[in-house]
Amino acid sequence: AGDLKGSAKDADPATEAGAMIEATSSHDESRLRFYRGSWLLHTNGAYNEIPPEEIRAEVVGSMNRRYFDVRSRYVSDVMEQLKAKTLLRSSVEAPAWLGKPSAGFVAAECIATKSEIIHLPSLVAGKKLFSTPVTPTFFTHSACPFDFDRKASEPTTWLRFVDSIWGNDWQSVQSLQEWFGYLLTLDTRQQKLLLIVGPKRSGKGTIARVLTGLVGKINVAAPTMNGLATNFGMWPLIGKSLAIISDARLSGRADQAAVVERILSITGEDSITVDRKCMLPITCRLPTRFVILSNELPRLNDASGAIVSRMILLETRRSFLGNEDLDLTDKLLAELPGILIWAIAGWQRLRQQGRFTQPDCGLESLGEINDLSSPVSAFIRDCCRVGPAEVAEKESLFRAWETWCKRNGREKYIGALTSFGRDLLAAESSIRSKRRVLGGQRTQVYEGINLLPEFG
Repeated sequence: AGDLKGSAKDADPATEAGAMIEATSSHDESRLRFYRGSWLLHTNGAYNEIPPEEIRAEVVGSMNRRYFDVRSRYVSDVMEQLKAKTLLRSSVEAPAWLGKPSAGFVAAECIATKSEIIHLPSLVAGKKLFSTPVTPTFFTHSACPFDFDRKASEPTTWLRFVDSIWGNDWQSVQSLQEWFGYLLTLDTRQQKLLLIVGPKRSGKGTIARVLTGLVGKINVAAPTMNGLATNFGMWPLIGKSLAIISDARLSGRADQAAVVERILSITGEDSITVDRKCMLPITCRLPTRFVILSNELPRLNDASGAIVSRMILLETRRSFLGNEDLDLTDKLLAELPGILIWAIAGWQRLRQQGRFTQPDCGLESLGEINDLSSPVSAFIRDCCRVGPAEVAEKESLFRAWETWCKRNGREKYIGALTSFGRDLLAAESSIRSKRRVLGGQRTQVYEGINLLPEFG
């Protein structure tokens, strides 16, 4: 066999790497990329991460077919050349065209499917040219795992299912439709997360499974609240367009501040440093949208109330326990091409409105979440008046806070005067901490707030 093969030590690593790239190319475009320390391969419309062991195994197999005496160092030389030839700079953010945009389509307005890239504005405007064949030059991690069918049948089973949950509550149906549309692209400018609250067997999990089918299972992460607080908790979110947190709960040991901070950073489109096991950390923007499913209103400590301002809340109040259709998910997934058309209508309405439809029925629950997240905000609402002419002594306000907490069963939130002051300033940005002369003595006060007469 040695007479039929060359020696691996004589192989040119650059030539071997070129052969690997050519073998994985499509229409003279490389489908293989080395990006932010990971290997990506373009399949079914999107770039998805593949283990480095698989790339190395392909290199070893290719060299073994043509050379004898293939050793680890020769393979490593080829791997280094392969990295250099397929390197995609870390400054590139998905979605992006790697070269000239096809048909002039804006990347952020496109969705990838199994065989086509759809430009949504052109599609909804009725233009003849609204798509282009899938190409590795469209850099995205997210693609619908099925073919686009403009004439797909109306998803009647899906519409009946949605109607069984919300009936005449058209605001909730519209909000869900807009959220489905929001997940089609990687545009995160709305800076929102979806919270679905309801009893068990009320349709929350079914909605999540249909969402997963729409955007593709490979594009979905399934973190837990507690997991987000850990060192590597954000690592699974890299390259994922959707994170579904089911049965959202926080244990007493969880670092709630870290959970809230990370959710706020990701939904707020901020760059964030992500720790990765046995790899260098990376700093990037994660285009991940959160869907949180819960049987009860979540308790997230956030004195500023910022986390509540990021929420779109849907309530599923009817339980189907004992009357479940065990085949429902399969029936709904069969209607995905029609559900995609339904979602595109939601994308169009969201684009026209500029913001999500928040159902009126969820406003009260959002207020309750705000009170759970920021007890100081509830105290201000119940016991205080806010205005530029108002002044309160710090000690007096803190004593009123203590009394309010004991009366409302929130003794664990009392804390110290300093922590109360921090949360107070976070909850109401117009308040200022000052020193004033009151009654001939220099006293620490809060300007912009005072107790109502009945609490003074």
